[in-house]
Amino acid sequence: MVSGLPSTTGAIIGGALDVLMYNCHFNESITGQTVKIGENTIGNKGDDQGMSSEEMRMQAFVNTLNQGLFTPVWKMDYNPPINNGFPILMWQQTTGIATVTNENEIKLYPNPVSDNLIIRFDNKTNDKVLIYDVLGKIVISQETDSNEITVNLTGLSKGFYYLRVADKIVKFVKK
Repeated sequence: MVSGLPSTTGAIIGGALDVLMYNCHFNESITGQTVKIGENTIGNKGDDQGMSSEEMRMQAFVNTLNQGLFTPVWKMDYNPPINNGFPILMWQQTTGIATVTNENEIKLYPNPVSDNLIIRFDNKTNDKVLIYDVLGKIVISQETDSNEITVNLTGLSKGFYYLRVADKIVKFVKK
């Protein structure tokens, strides 16, 4: 919970002058906040008020979060829910929070990796290999049409990353 003077309090950013903020959504019942900062275009209470939990759990809200993105990064929470029904990032589908099985298993090595990550599949795949940073941003996208691919990671900073192929996601470390 963020507290302060009503004119300077915000969940992510407090009061700011000469800053344009769009798609800044808040939930009144969770935050206690009653005044928006930036644009909030979803909700049946008007543009100046927050959203209910029910509104934030709707597909329309997920669509708004993904608006303008070539590759969506937000999705509906699935069954069983991991975020109380609120939207989740795509990579959260299989990061130890929940598991999705796939007949074509992915093997990465070395992990941790320095420069080149070798990715092997049980079967040949024609899927795109996507690598996400911890914020859910795609940092590498590479096509494959075989059962092994090498991805050069020299341009990435040290840290945790997620590799996604179809519905399978694997976490790895760049050292």
